[in-house]
Amino acid sequence: MNPGGRVAPDPGVIGNLSITLSSDIDSAPTYKIYRRTNAAAVVPIPRQPPDRGDLERLIHDLARDGAFSFESHSFDKCLEDGIDIHDALQVVAHGSLKGKIEPGISAGEWKCKMVSKVGRSGRRLGVVTVVIKDLHLFLTTVDWEDK
Repeated sequence: MNPGGRVAPDPGVIGNLSITLSSDIDSAPTYKIYRRTNAAAVVPIPRQPPDRGDLERLIHDLARDGAFSFESHSFDKCLEDGIDIHDALQVVAHGSLKGKIEPGISAGEWKCKMVSKVGRSGRRLGVVTVVIKDLHLFLTTVDWEDK
């Protein structure tokens, strides 16, 4: 017991860490720290881009279900270029995938561009879309393709 009435902690255990000391005759002491964790099962995330047709169908389905959000500057760009935000949503819901599929910033994200003709003008509108873990769409850029 310490003078303050408290029991001294075990020097080999700190929180959820367990420290052991080992030494050989020829070497200096070595400390090994073992951390105890309650790890959940790891779900692997694919690193190869999905099939183009499958990704396009997934984007159409998520857009129709309303599982999307816009980057804030997308609205400003639409106002500057005379793009109706509803046209951008139609491109995502019914357009076709153009260009290559790139990995996003985080694991499980895929970045691509959806393109379609809009209105009677026949102009093509492109919407850069990030598919987040097959659950959500993040629409980052909306712009005319014929600029």
